[in-house]
Amino acid sequence: MKGVWAVRKISGNHNHELGGNLAGHAVKCRLNELEKVKVQALGGQGLAPKDIICIVRKEFANSHSTAKEIYYELGTVRAKELRGRGPIETLVELISCTDYFSKVRLVGDAVNCVFVMHQSSISMCQTFCTVFLLDCTYKTNKFGMPLLNVVGIMSTYATFNAGFAFLHAENKDTYAWALQ
Repeated sequence: MKGVWAVRKISGNHNHELGGNLAGHAVKCRLNELEKVKVQALGGQGLAPKDIICIVRKEFANSHSTAKEIYYELGTVRAKELRGRGPIETLVELISCTDYFSKVRLVGDAVNCVFVMHQSSISMCQTFCTVFLLDCTYKTNKFGMPLLNVVGIMSTYATFNAGFAFLHAENKDTYAWALQ
């Protein structure tokens, strides 16, 4: 038959010895359990994956892990933390259980806006309530929402973060909601 390939097995033996260095092989690159625990701990501390891989390679001399495995492990941990929820819903849950004042604007079941303020920022705002600066970034975060940053100025001209708000839109109604 013309145009059809055929494979014929001549011998079942390899024509070379097994390579001694399996550094790039997928099985060799996998993280073992101790390495996974270390990656999870370092990721929980906020270290960047490039720093994590350096630490893992220093502590585990036989490790051949690559950045891909580090990213995969951090993604697995994040998926467990999210438990099927979106990142913004997880944020709302975290700030409602800690030392933060927060308010959430819902539209149906979806989170529309989130305002967050630390308890220490409340006392700072009450003490230094004269000048505040508002700055809004344009959807540069992982939530794809504008981030309103409220900064207060003390009498010594030092600044402090008064609060943050993820907004669904930049309009008068949304700003009024965030600043109430």
